[in-house]
Amino acid sequence: MGNVEAKSTYLNPNPQPLHEMAPTDWDILMGTNLRGPYLMIRALAPLMIAAKFGHIVNISSLAGHNPLANGAAYSASK
Repeated sequence: MGNVEAKSTYLNPNPQPLHEMAPTDWDILMGTNLRGPYLMIRALAPLMIAAKFGHIVNISSLAGHNPLANGAAYSASK
């Protein structure tokens, strides 16, 4: 077999218009939906490279293409 890392990250705890979103809420959402997968890839890629095998599958959301009401920040993170 081999190494496979599949992930789907989701966080949108307080859907609201972007202009009403607090910077701290933005940071939490982006930290989970963008930084989380980045850190996982950063941790696992060297192991897969050393093993000369592995796959990383990032699963996103249709919200990146079809925005949700009050979901501009979430859509941007996808």
